[in-house]
Amino acid sequence: MTRRLAIGLLIGLGVAGAVLVAVFGFLVSSILAGAEPPEIAELDPVLTSFRLDTLDGSRLGPPDLRGDVVVVDMWATWCKPCVYQAEILEKLREEYVGRGVSFLALNSGEDPETVRGYVEKTPFSYPVLLDPEEEVMGAAELYALPTLVVLDPRGDVSYISIGITGATVIRNAIEEALAVTSG
Repeated sequence: MTRRLAIGLLIGLGVAGAVLVAVFGFLVSSILAGAEPPEIAELDPVLTSFRLDTLDGSRLGPPDLRGDVVVVDMWATWCKPCVYQAEILEKLREEYVGRGVSFLALNSGEDPETVRGYVEKTPFSYPVLLDPEEEVMGAAELYALPTLVVLDPRGDVSYISIGITGATVIRNAIEEALAVTSG
């Protein structure tokens, strides 16, 4: 066996092993976290009624935005997939300016100074909410980031997604929520 072939085989086995470990880790964490997210009806009271401090010192949450579709992006500064989700949401926010859609970035589990430092380098064009004690995600039994929630104009949860969600899927969720009349 040539040295090049042996090195190639070792690299291939190493990559295959890493993939197996990652898949196994994901499956175990899913099982420990409860695999399936709670039903939307169970999440409504938690995800529709919270108010949190914002980076600018005010308090804000979905109750303050009734009548709008509200897109809540739950994220953390250490979460690389959250960066991609935020980029997708920023483009969508630009599409929906003036159309009754509000966006909130809910940072979960980090102290305000960490969040402030991150946002100074990577600003959001919509309010950043602070949940250092993970009260919202904990009460909703949501354990993965990013998590995206769309509320209709009545304030009911109409869509929830765990992990990166593409622009087309989010756009469809927003459009479906816009079709609901506020009441």
